Amino acid sequence: MPIILQLVQEAAWFATSDERLLGVVVWDRTDHDFGWVVLGRDRRLRYRAVAQDASLPTFEDAREALAGALDRLYDQQDDEYHQGDEEGPPVDFFAPIPSVARRCATACRFAAGVTTFLTAGLSTPRCRASCPRAAA
Repeated sequence: MPIILQLVQEAAWFATSDERLLGVVVWDRTDHDFGWVVLGRDRRLRYRAVAQDASLPTFEDAREALAGALDRLYDQQDDEYHQGDEEGPPVDFFAPIPSVARRCATACRFAAGVTTFLTAGLSTPRCRASCPRAAA
């Protein structure tokens, strides 16, 4: 489970009409208060946090603060949401998923003894049972 899910619980999601910005109100599992996060698309078209706040006493306070942030941020140019660490072309969410054999090719090379790299304390990588090379 991602660590963030141990810290907060999503309470409500919001979006601008064109979905340039997404917003989420969260409930803090530790402090039992609320916060919010605004997500905008980076240069690779991934949604990433561009603004946030925490320690708001009620859901309604967080929702109102989020609505204000969405209004303020909506007027910014798209490149204002870029974070400067994006490398490579935009993510193509509709690109075909690589085959199982390709996804586990590294593990297959480890299993076949092609590489001598070993990490202390970790079990030796091996092919998944669904990999066509697993039986080889």
